[in-house]
Amino acid sequence: MSRGEVIKERIRFLTEYLKILWVVLITASGGSASLFMNLDSSLKALLLLIGVVVVVITSSMIGVLTLEILELFEKLKQEVEDNE
Repeated sequence: MSRGEVIKERIRFLTEYLKILWVVLITASGGSASLFMNLDSSLKALLLLIGVVVVVITSSMIGVLTLEILELFEKLKQEVEDNE
């Protein structure tokens, strides 16, 4: 397997991981918003806090993963240019 193929497979893997993180972000955001609209107990407040933490962590992971995918695209572009 060539270096270019390894980079392509890594991009595919990270892209699937990114999709999962987006689903987690959307569901956690929706749940947190729902809890915020109907905040009438300490349990809901705790769940809201946990939801906000999950949203922040997931958003950070999406940003880091996106940057890593873009870096891999640059490496793949360089690999293609080197082979020409």
